[in-house]
Amino acid sequence: MTDCDCLILGGGAVGLACASVLAARGIDVQVVDPRPAAGGVMQSERVDGYLLERGPNSTLNTSLRVERWLAELGTTAARCFGPAAAARRYILRAGGLCALPTSAAAFLRTPAWSFRGKLRLMAEPLIPRRRATTEECLADFVRRRLGQEGLDYALDPFVSGVYAGDPARIAIDAAFPMMVGFERDHGSLVIGMIRTARARRADPDRPANRALYAFQEGMQQPMHVAAARLGERLHLGQRAERVVAEGARLRVEGEGFTLTARRVVCATPAYVAAELLAPLSAEAARWLREIEHNPVAQVYLGYRRAQVGHPLDGFGALFPSKEGKLTLGSLWSSTLFPGRAPAGHCLLTNFAGGARHPEIRDLAPATIQERVVEELTPLLDLRGAPAFAQVQVLPRAIPHYTLGHTARIQAIERALSAYPTLHLTGNYLLGISVSDCWKRGLLLGDRLAG
Repeated sequence: MTDCDCLILGGGAVGLACASVLAARGIDVQVVDPRPAAGGVMQSERVDGYLLERGPNSTLNTSLRVERWLAELGTTAARCFGPAAAARRYILRAGGLCALPTSAAAFLRTPAWSFRGKLRLMAEPLIPRRRATTEECLADFVRRRLGQEGLDYALDPFVSGVYAGDPARIAIDAAFPMMVGFERDHGSLVIGMIRTARARRADPDRPANRALYAFQEGMQQPMHVAAARLGERLHLGQRAERVVAEGARLRVEGEGFTLTARRVVCATPAYVAAELLAPLSAEAARWLREIEHNPVAQVYLGYRRAQVGHPLDGFGALFPSKEGKLTLGSLWSSTLFPGRAPAGHCLLTNFAGGARHPEIRDLAPATIQERVVEELTPLLDLRGAPAFAQVQVLPRAIPHYTLGHTARIQAIERALSAYPTLHLTGNYLLGISVSDCWKRGLLLGDRLAG
């Protein structure tokens, strides 16, 4: 490794996207990451014929900038889009799975909400907007606008599926700023969505096809290509330990190396950034440490198709907190994308723990598997032991945008304002989806190259 113009700490989604832009523009860039493989948490592994996603399983096609980048990598043709059945999602209520409605007629018939709950949901446009300017948690916001059932059987399971989070602790302005804007500007979520639909369609970065997609060989596939393009500029298995100022440059010290760079991009998780940046600012490190990450266990279950009575005709199922399960949700991977399971088999990727069950960190993998199988068996009509099973526990999987998150990010930026050539980025800022992270890295690369 040699000194460079821009050094990127972290070879995950954001870091590799940023590095690929800089390298393509002829910028002297290097990337350091302690993992043995590129992609950060986006690791895809084929085991016994099953394709296991160690991190995200898919993303939405939300950005033309990302589309152009995937085309530059030559991975556009490798994308596989979810089938029409992916639009169907199930929710657990009163011990059984029911499909969430996808039309007005289906909404009136669905058992997902009671008659009274449906009336309350339909009354949302009549609810007065909140005048207070103090921070509000997601649970209070949704309860005000959609009622208790709207919280319990709509937003709570959705938040568990996306953030593995607790609606009573999530700051709505950080996690769902668009919803806050709908109420503030239009007085209603429904009216806000209707009135802004035309503007959203006119967004120059909005692709025509906003469908769900993954890649034939898993979500890590474009990361492999981006890493290969970087070649010797990517240093895997190298752990950075601290960033210190050295005149007009920044010096990064790590296990067996020291590098100086004119610019440094810190694209690591918040808790890693806290230790790296502590020599520059103890205050920034303190705020970074306050950003929580929820634990998640991923339970991969492979069954012969004949062992599963449920048609698995959808994206999967979400389990609301009110149902009292360890499982947060079940993703039906082999329904969504081809090549996820051997012929005649199906793959269920299940998630457990989260903010509602942080004790998942301390449970034995065998115990977690047993609990998840026990909870899924009556719901999916599972028969016999799985043909394949594996458990992965991530103690700090997903950033939790808790109350005060926006203020924390602002405090971090102020604390590091004396170092304008240091750039923070990552999914602990605003937006945790893969598409958000790729776009954030690409735009940062565009800005640095410019």
